[in-house]
Amino acid sequence: MNIIKATFTPQYWALPKDIALIFGYKSPTKLLTSFRAFCDSRPNYFNPTKPYRELEGTDTIYNVYAFAHYFENRQLLDAGTRSLKFENDLPRLVEAYSLHLLKEESL
Repeated sequence: MNIIKATFTPQYWALPKDIALIFGYKSPTKLLTSFRAFCDSRPNYFNPTKPYRELEGTDTIYNVYAFAHYFENRQLLDAGTRSLKFENDLPRLVEAYSLHLLKEESL
């Protein structure tokens, strides 16, 4: 008899249409553009994660946790605050957006 352990890993990356559904925007183009501009101006802010990836062609996918942190604090981050840290906010984001890992199950 073999014991199998299964774990669920959520999708950390989202397309712009998925971002629009998660955050309730009809067309988040301007918001995503300002997010990319912020990430390019402060490249080490979201270390060790990468906030977005440009795929071949015209598609760009976004890290859900990084975008959620920016979305909730965009006025402060765009103003240049140094008091917020992504790594301190990450546990709350995981719980708030229900993208946490499920407990390991044995079958």
